[in-house]
Amino acid sequence: MVAGGVGVMLCALPEMIDNWTELINGNHVTEASQSLRDTVYAIREVIRIMKRELKTTQQMLQEIEQEQQRLQELEEEESSDEEDEYRFCVEDLHKPMGPAHPAGPNT
Repeated sequence: MVAGGVGVMLCALPEMIDNWTELINGNHVTEASQSLRDTVYAIREVIRIMKRELKTTQQMLQEIEQEQQRLQELEEEESSDEEDEYRFCVEDLHKPMGPAHPAGPNT
């Protein structure tokens, strides 16, 4: 019985190979293969959109970082100016003051 099944397979195998070859060469589209192609197209489109959004997000983050650096530089300059102003005020306090009343000719 097994020998009979093998004999049938051997006879049917060349026909099956020919059918598969025709399907492959003819680019036969089945419902399943079309569904897979549609899914691949949809995935590629989502990837394209996500890449574009990621690029936009990266640009925004770079702009935010640059703005933060500018603000930090301004704060440092402002802090430096305040320190200079404080130092000048303190130096003025330590300068000797002239006489409260200038000496006139009668003194």
